[in-house]
Amino acid sequence: MFTKNDTRINRNGRPKAEDTKERRRIKEVLTAIYENSLEHLQKHENELSLKDRIELLRIVSPFLLPKLNSVTISPDTEHDHFKEINVNIIRSDEKN
Repeated sequence: MFTKNDTRINRNGRPKAEDTKERRRIKEVLTAIYENSLEHLQKHENELSLKDRIELLRIVSPFLLPKLNSVTISPDTEHDHFKEINVNIIRSDEKN
């Protein structure tokens, strides 16, 4: 049972896992599997519907992209690193 100020509580948190040879090898194998799968998917991309491609990206993205942290901007925060970005989407099937 939890009791406040218990001396047995680990106040330093869980130790960070070591990047052992086994972990590095697992990462290498998973990366190779992903790269081979990616080549296969690129060859057969036209066979997937748009819905299937989006679903594939939704499933795979968390494993490939770094996780984002939320940012809070207050009035006294400098905004130099937050620039406006304009995105123009041009569909290839539309005629100009």
